[in-house]
Amino acid sequence: MDFTLSTEQQLLQDNLARFLRERPSASVTGESLWRRLMSEMGLGELVPDAHQAPLHVEHALVMEALGRALVHTPFLELVMVAGHLLQGAAGADARQLRAALAQGQATPVLAWAEPGMRYDFRGIELAAQWRDGQWQLDGVKCMVRSGPLASHFLVAARTAGVPGDAQGLSLFLVPRDTPGLRVSDCPTVDGGCAADLELRQLRLPAAALLGEADTALAGLEGARDIAVAGLCAEARGALAQMLELTRAYLGERRQFGQRLASFQVLQHRLVDMYLHLVKAGSASRLATLNLHVPERRSQAASSAQVVMAAACRFIGQAAVQLHGGMGMCDEVAISRYFRRVTLLEREFGGRDFYLARYDALRRAAA
Repeated sequence: MDFTLSTEQQLLQDNLARFLRERPSASVTGESLWRRLMSEMGLGELVPDAHQAPLHVEHALVMEALGRALVHTPFLELVMVAGHLLQGAAGADARQLRAALAQGQATPVLAWAEPGMRYDFRGIELAAQWRDGQWQLDGVKCMVRSGPLASHFLVAARTAGVPGDAQGLSLFLVPRDTPGLRVSDCPTVDGGCAADLELRQLRLPAAALLGEADTALAGLEGARDIAVAGLCAEARGALAQMLELTRAYLGERRQFGQRLASFQVLQHRLVDMYLHLVKAGSASRLATLNLHVPERRSQAASSAQVVMAAACRFIGQAAVQLHGGMGMCDEVAISRYFRRVTLLEREFGGRDFYLARYDALRRAAA
């Protein structure tokens, strides 16, 4: 596969890296940074559109830059995941929301996880029933990433069958101010934000259903693959920066009159970290380039997540160990990178889940 970037892609990578490097981090964070990225950097142009070719490589370039700079923005949740789901949904509401997202005027976020269900979408239990000409939703969602920033929620609910069934899942568009919806914000250990949702007798019109009823699983699995590719690209950027910070630290720190970088055993550890980074980077790029190939997409994404999870654990732990006690201090950047890559190991599923998923896909394709 060809990993060469086009001129436009190279310009996007360089300009975004420069913007993030020069940003006044103390005063431009959170929502204000997101607005600047959408307006000044034109990231709204990367929202998926039915009339243009997929922009998976551009999405990966953005995620890698965000990971390297350790910037918390809802790009993955809004542009990549919600944008993909809205792109495949018919109806005026979906089209209007997608347009508002591209203009930076709406922030739709997918809500799928529930307490006790782990990572398999088929375990979704939140019920949606058709009553008196409206949909009624009852249940809870947990740890909705970027939930505090959401103007709308794309709620995955069960309209038929029982938890564990592949059929019977549907997707609903729920504005944040809908009566019956309670949003409880919470911070995450990596400095980001999430929210828990409680839906009690929440009533929605028929137009709130995105796509056909009972058939949302395929779209959700596609969104998972896109999210995994984005998370792997973010991890690639974060891990590359961790390796660079660690190499620089060992070159400056002295012990027994010598630089730590002169000790052969520490040089070997840096080489091991680099090899993990190279393997993870290759798997990440392969996942990105296969997103437009349905028969290979899920296997490539699952494989990339397994490799990236191992890299996050090895490089993250080695970087902290090589920094000594300073590696766990908030004042040192490596500790903040460590918390982020630790969460990236299992954002949309842990290593064991993707090993089992890869094996199931391989057997199904045999």
